[in-house]
Amino acid sequence: MSDILNKFRNPSTPIIEKEIKIRIAKPNLTIALDPSINRELFMKKIRESKRKLTASTSPILRGSPVAAEEPSGVPIAEEPTGVPLPSPVAAEEPVPDILPSPVAAEEPVPDILPSPVAAEEPVPDILPSPVAAEEPSRPLPKVTEPKEIVKIKVKRRPKAKPAESGIILGSEPIEDRRILSDEVKIVSPTYYMNNREVFNNFMMSLYEPYKMELIDSAEKGQSCDIADEGDFSIATHQKIVRDYINLHTPYRGLLLYHGLGSGKTCSSISIAEGMKHGKRVIVMTPASLQKNYYEELKKCGDILYRKNQYWEFIISDASNIDMLASRMSIDKEYIREGGGVWLVDRRKEPNYNSLSSADKRSLDSQIDVMIKSKYKFINYNGLTTSRYSALTKGGTINPFDNAVIIIDESHNLISRIVNKIESKKETVSVGIYKHLMGADNSKIILLTGTPMLNYPNELGIMFNILRGYIKTWSIKVNPPKKGSKTIDRSFFTALLNSKTKGGHVTDYIDYNPSSTILTITRNPFGFTNVTSKGVYKGVTDSTGTGNITDAEFEKNIIRLLATEKIKVNSSDITINLNTSLPDKLKEFNKLFIKQETGEFNNPVMFTRRILGLTSYFRSASEELLPRYMKSTNYHVIRIEMSDHQFKLYESVRSHERKIDRNNSKKKAKGGNADIYGEMSSTYRIYSRAYCNFVFPEPYILRPKPVDIDAESAEDSPQHNSAFKSIVAIENIDFIPEDNYGDPDDIEMFEKDKGIQSIKENYNTRIDSAMTELESKRDEYLAYDKLADYSPKMLRLFENIQKEDMIGLHLLYSQFRTLEGIGIFKLVLETNGFTQFKIKRTIRGWEIDIPPEDMDKPKFALYTGVEDPEEKEIIRNIFNGTWKYVPASIVTELVKMNDNNLYGEIIKLLMITASGAEGINLFNVRHVHIMEPYWHHARIDQVIGRARRICSHKELPDEHRTVDAYIYLMTLSDKQLKSEDSIELRMRDVSRLSSSVPVTTDENIFELSVMKDEISSRLLNAVKQSSMDCQLHSITDDGSSEDLKCFSFGTMDTDTYSNVPDIENEELDSVTSTYMKTTQIEAVELKDPSDGKKYALDPKTNKIYDYESFHKKRPVQIGILVQTIVQGKPQYKIELI
Repeated sequence: MSDILNKFRNPSTPIIEKEIKIRIAKPNLTIALDPSINRELFMKKIRESKRKLTASTSPILRGSPVAAEEPSGVPIAEEPTGVPLPSPVAAEEPVPDILPSPVAAEEPVPDILPSPVAAEEPVPDILPSPVAAEEPSRPLPKVTEPKEIVKIKVKRRPKAKPAESGIILGSEPIEDRRILSDEVKIVSPTYYMNNREVFNNFMMSLYEPYKMELIDSAEKGQSCDIADEGDFSIATHQKIVRDYINLHTPYRGLLLYHGLGSGKTCSSISIAEGMKHGKRVIVMTPASLQKNYYEELKKCGDILYRKNQYWEFIISDASNIDMLASRMSIDKEYIREGGGVWLVDRRKEPNYNSLSSADKRSLDSQIDVMIKSKYKFINYNGLTTSRYSALTKGGTINPFDNAVIIIDESHNLISRIVNKIESKKETVSVGIYKHLMGADNSKIILLTGTPMLNYPNELGIMFNILRGYIKTWSIKVNPPKKGSKTIDRSFFTALLNSKTKGGHVTDYIDYNPSSTILTITRNPFGFTNVTSKGVYKGVTDSTGTGNITDAEFEKNIIRLLATEKIKVNSSDITINLNTSLPDKLKEFNKLFIKQETGEFNNPVMFTRRILGLTSYFRSASEELLPRYMKSTNYHVIRIEMSDHQFKLYESVRSHERKIDRNNSKKKAKGGNADIYGEMSSTYRIYSRAYCNFVFPEPYILRPKPVDIDAESAEDSPQHNSAFKSIVAIENIDFIPEDNYGDPDDIEMFEKDKGIQSIKENYNTRIDSAMTELESKRDEYLAYDKLADYSPKMLRLFENIQKEDMIGLHLLYSQFRTLEGIGIFKLVLETNGFTQFKIKRTIRGWEIDIPPEDMDKPKFALYTGVEDPEEKEIIRNIFNGTWKYVPASIVTELVKMNDNNLYGEIIKLLMITASGAEGINLFNVRHVHIMEPYWHHARIDQVIGRARRICSHKELPDEHRTVDAYIYLMTLSDKQLKSEDSIELRMRDVSRLSSSVPVTTDENIFELSVMKDEISSRLLNAVKQSSMDCQLHSITDDGSSEDLKCFSFGTMDTDTYSNVPDIENEELDSVTSTYMKTTQIEAVELKDPSDGKKYALDPKTNKIYDYESFHKKRPVQIGILVQTIVQGKPQYKIELI
């Protein structure tokens, strides 16, 4: 041992290859040899990490349960198989206590990484345990005769790369230049797969160093002070996901289910940055959000993507161009053409703002080039069949293999897949889905704040993408008829979990003796199993022996079986591609939605199959949001129809009922779960519109695409063409998520001459009707006349005008042209408002409002059809962020008012679905939803546009609120009693009470409420399954969400949490029969060296995380091991 330590003392000792025998008292102690290590720094690190558990009088205080603030009895669901109590172990000599603790990612760690060590015998269970050691000057303790001798070969260090420290770039050495970084934080040498029951406990133990960071962050709170873009620092919840999914962890996919202000995009960037030099990075976004992702990369991506630094242009020459191209990830030709590159001097103050416009453009171009060299962008809402064919090279490759795939606003892509999953025709959306599931050696990150929009099977598709195909080998074996060995699962587990090549990458193992079928899966590519004394300890990628193909894996398994005289031919092997969850609506609902009641079914089974696939983080800055509580700030406004409106409404409803009857003949009733089966973009299309507004027929007729015979409606080509035309023209905002949103459909729509003919004719008649209505607006749209044609728009107008509803207003409608935004625009102009418009001239942008209208209250449009630059200028004027508005316009604005806090410039902004996505609005206090939608997620998204982090900081505290109003048409008593409503009373009844007739508005609202209840339960299970649930629950005081984080309450590393084939998964009715509830009475155990608290169950010596126990959600993180040293008890905590 002294020879080894002498090497630490003498940095100049040459490295000589020889064999050294090291005697150790504990088999999990590993010593790394490297003469370049600074011994003093090394020993200091060890002393700082030392942990010792002692007690003043008694090693364990036994007695009555702890009261008050201490952990108390907590019921916990456990498997019946108990964990055996650790028995005292006698040791010959004192052994330093070793408390394994994961390395905190942000702590400085001395550079003690050794060269690869070749061992004659495998060294199992290498854990990052701090080594307790005496002061260097003291004599080393005696080492007892070892139970085993570990032989280590010390190899010469690999030849170092040529040093760059002497290189001068410009006038400064390269050390002072910032270059592209590739920092990966490795916090554990082994990981438990997320299909093991121990996984959640392992997560809690692994990320234990982040607990105090989370607590400190929660206590400090947040402020609305905007930090410099150069001052970006990664938050703790972002470190957790960065450390969870990287090149050295076995986890394939992660859903970033993060709330407002949490920095989802920066979280995904922090993950990608750690892998961008090892894999291609593909970022999939809607076209409208690609620019936003680019900008976020420049904020929180690589340091060289950030503008706010000291930049200096370095002229290139033959001596440095290769190095610059390599280190900056820029093509040499680009450097030659530009004459050099921009580099950062990290010692100097930022100078970006002082650069000339030409220099800024040059620098921005270079940053874009650097980003594009590492990040490939794909607009998933623009992938037509031909484009996707080019991406897959005619279907010959999987474009997502060996890549990091980040999908922003992933719910939009999932919705497209859901709408095409039943299609017999191969579509782009389903093609993307299959390629994502089948991607080899890839990592997938999905970003969304709303994982489920409309249908429950959206979650099935989402988690199937993240988990990927579960490739399963079913092997028909023929066990030898003679022999002393029992051929069962234990036999195959022992055989295949050996360290022999092939078996060392096996994951799931099961055997059915009656069918003699052996079922196995393999670890992710590159990962091998780690075992200690036959016990599974997780997987690692450090051995370098896990890089075998599936074909090699199969051959190795056959060879291993042959060693036990079990012969297997390739024809005896069946390969199945299983999925985590059903992706078809019917199959998903059958398993997880109770048909009779619509309630969540088999929640435990659902949760088991999605473990480790989600990171849920509500928000880091909820206190910075304007106040909004659904119970008090969400208002449902019911308005009675006028008699004229009811007459026209009932006429179109009669037509729709005939269509409904025809469809119902083809569909079986499915109870309340059938609420998902009757929605499409054309469902009750006219009666929905007529709830908003009816034309003054017969004087002005409401145009329709064609006259259709209702008896043959749904199946006729004429019907299909006509209704696609309606969706395309009137309801363009259904396209992002409804049936006609797939690029294949858009492509087909544009080629369909019949649809184009209907569309052109229909457009003409719409323009004609709107022109006529506008010319007679005083006759039909004036305040005292509007009640006959739209009581809803009248109430909307009154609310916008109310004196007590001060502040900015936001109006949302799905209907852009006729019964929505288009007609309400005429209502506003008829009754004293004017539209705020701008125009581009040769002098730049100017306000385009007639002088006589300048004093009127104003509204503006943001519907998706305006010029993009024009829309952004309008939005910034509305928000009051005038520093982003052209100076020529600001000059005119300040003449009108100093700001727009209360609508002095623009009082009302009107948006549609395409306008609702991805925009931030400030100071909005009133959100008006003109009509209900199928699912409440859409409504929440709209409200979310007005409720952003620090969005109301310029307003006084009493005005930092948001109220939402949804408008529903209902029937008057007179209308319900009239003969015209006989069929309505019989057929249009509430789902909640069959005796109550309802309008289409009320019907859709009921559907959204029922679906919202189901989705809330499903999403709650998603939150509780998240890999960081226990960590974030520490800072949850119970006032917002009281999640019961899912855990098995076990440290058994060999038990699987789920099986590959969902058909073989146990239903909750089965698992509940062998689950039991245990009352735990724990005592507080305190580490005197650092004050850290644990909860100890003295009956079993199980150690629980203190905070989780205190919150009655105990997570076991280790066990207390007792040893007897010189007749005295000593203790050591063994973490997972």
